[in-house]
Amino acid sequence: MTCLVASCQKADFGDVDDAPAAESGNNSRFETSAHVAILVEQSADGTADTMYVSLREWDGVPSSASASPTAARQIADSYSEGTLSGWHIPTLSEAVRIKSVYPAHSLDTLYRLNARIAAAGGDTVAVTKSDGATAARYLCARGDSTFSFLNGSYLPSGKTVKYRLLLVRHSAPAANTIDFRYNDTP
Repeated sequence: MTCLVASCQKADFGDVDDAPAAESGNNSRFETSAHVAILVEQSADGTADTMYVSLREWDGVPSSASASPTAARQIADSYSEGTLSGWHIPTLSEAVRIKSVYPAHSLDTLYRLNARIAAAGGDTVAVTKSDGATAARYLCARGDSTFSFLNGSYLPSGKTVKYRLLLVRHSAPAANTIDFRYNDTP
């Protein structure tokens, strides 16, 4: 069983440095009690796994094929939101699961997720680049591959192209999460 969830708690942010941690050496840290869970999967034994998406998103991150192959991993290793640490670049399997919940042909679910992220004070998920026409590509699979919310394709990452990065983490579901598929109010 899969449910979409998002936290309802109000975010309380401290100082946030907008430069990626890999470039600045700064631990970009969101101090917040709000976290946005993008899906919950329940196994046959009744245990549940919640996948959270980072409130922070980075643009211009080099891939693992670039001259800075560890930049995305360094960002992930240094990132935390309040008490939540252990964030990572989505695996290809996680990217596929995210895309199955937010398919390219039905973006209204993604727009509602973005409303939740914005309400928590986070950076919304980009569908297109600033030109409004080109699909925004996100790193996955240790930075070896990319995916897009617009067209749903998975492609190898390039050596010179810079990508977007959002992070994920897993944990048991929090008591303060709600299923927002049936609630359009952020």
